[in-house]
Amino acid sequence: MKRPIEDYFAFGSIIMALASLVALIIFLLFFTSCTFIDEPKYTVDPKLSAIVDQFFIEAKNRGCDCKPQSLIVEVYPLEDGVNGRSFTIPGVNTIPHIAIDQDFYNTIYHELGHAIFNLEHTNNGGLMDYNGGEWHYSTESERKVFLDKLIQSGCNLYK
Repeated sequence: MKRPIEDYFAFGSIIMALASLVALIIFLLFFTSCTFIDEPKYTVDPKLSAIVDQFFIEAKNRGCDCKPQSLIVEVYPLEDGVNGRSFTIPGVNTIPHIAIDQDFYNTIYHELGHAIFNLEHTNNGGLMDYNGGEWHYSTESERKVFLDKLIQSGCNLYK
């Protein structure tokens, strides 16, 4: 028994729909595969770049080469009582992101401790203490002690 001509056209429509779907999938894979959510991105606000660069120099001088391929550091107005914040955006990316209130640039090493080393707050008199971002040292040797503590504890976790 012969098939009516309509059957041939219906079968051809199904083949064309499948071919179009395959072409669309190939197109999407080809054109979206060049950009990944976690593609390395290193952006530091020019107001903070010298401080951030100095952090990685200080770490490297202490034997900890920890400069990441991906990091975002920006000056951003934060809510009252918050001087800085380190975070990633769950489900979107894993790039460490730091926001620093413009009046509290001295908080940057603390936030880098969170972002780079995944350090938690401490209560040992160091840079990771939760004290509103106010770290004071009066001599270069005190500054060195602060940085030694931060980088040593962080680098031990980083390795």
